[in-house]
Amino acid sequence: MQENKFQINYKDRQVNIEEVSLGGQTLYRATFPDKTALFIARAKNANAAFFWTSVPEGRQQLAEEIGKLIEEYIKS
Repeated sequence: MQENKFQINYKDRQVNIEEVSLGGQTLYRATFPDKTALFIARAKNANAAFFWTSVPEGRQQLAEEIGKLIEEYIKS
């Protein structure tokens, strides 16, 4: 298991991000200041387009918002 940790700014709050690779899949754990956490992953839809999704599903909008910030951090 490989881990990478960094922080992003989401709506003027520092969110701790932990990259965790398990079984060949990369998940990101976002921990908010109130200690709630969200796991997100990058996936492909039927048209082979990538998108961010929460694990388990149900918090799609937040996963997409945080995922975009993670992507910007990784590309910088």
